[in-house]
Amino acid sequence: MNNCHKNARSIRIFLQDGDADGIREAELIMSTTWAMAFKRHQFPGKNDDFREKIGRPGVYILMAADDSSSKKRQAYIGESEDLCRRLEQYRRDDEKYGKSFWSDTVVLASKDENLTKSHVRYIESRLIAECRNPRWERKQNQPSFNAGLLPLPDRCDMDRFVGEAKMLVGVLGYDLFLPVLSRDDEHDDANETVAAGMDNQQTFFFRGKGFDAMMRLSREGLFVVQKGSKARIKEVKLQKGYKDCRCRLLEEGILEEKDGFYVFLRDYGFQSPTEAASVVGGGDKNGRTSWKLSDGTEYADWEATDTKSDTVDGNNGNQHR
Repeated sequence: MNNCHKNARSIRIFLQDGDADGIREAELIMSTTWAMAFKRHQFPGKNDDFREKIGRPGVYILMAADDSSSKKRQAYIGESEDLCRRLEQYRRDDEKYGKSFWSDTVVLASKDENLTKSHVRYIESRLIAECRNPRWERKQNQPSFNAGLLPLPDRCDMDRFVGEAKMLVGVLGYDLFLPVLSRDDEHDDANETVAAGMDNQQTFFFRGKGFDAMMRLSREGLFVVQKGSKARIKEVKLQKGYKDCRCRLLEEGILEEKDGFYVFLRDYGFQSPTEAASVVGGGDKNGRTSWKLSDGTEYADWEATDTKSDTVDGNNGNQHR
């Protein structure tokens, strides 16, 4: 019996320096989509092999360093017919081009070098539109509607490239394109078992004085507090990062003060159950024991039981703080 998931893909990652923090290349098996990630200071402009690899048409993503603060990370998505030359320009005179925030880079290109200017303009516009993670701030406006107009066959090919590019960016360690899904936005097939064997039909509850919230797990691995959930307004021993997160959600209109609560106006995905519980409860909480199923089973116990099932793949050792 073939147990391979219909969306399963194989990705090859090459560490140029044998270092996970060094220059990294990623490519999908049986695909021409290719990506490279590196830090700004790792840009080896005089390296002939490097220049050959990125001296071609493609899309680049410039990102600010992750300083673990509450502020959104900044990102700029652009295109060029010569990625190497464009990045050299930015590196030499970042003030002139307004790229002083730049710390991390991902470049996206095709191994067969068949991308044209119109192709990369289309890819750029699509990736900008797909950058929906509220933890990131785009440093540019949406391209014009007619950016990279292509005939239908080319659009289909480039749409496939965009989907694979988003996957590679995520694999290389950047959640720029990780959406915060609401239940209404999910596709019909999204009710299948999500990554790491977690069932996105399970609903967890966190209730107490001043708060009453529901949470589900998205197929992307986010801990999604559901629309209509109530968070406590009063804060007690809440660490700065979670406090700032609450402020940001209020500023963005995701939380609204109503009837003595902070109410979630739409679904919102957190990176961990502890972050979700602390924001809801207004104090530092252990999300693994705070969130419970309707029968009282704690999230930690449910996860431990669920990862022992026969349907779980080789990632069953992953834990969420």
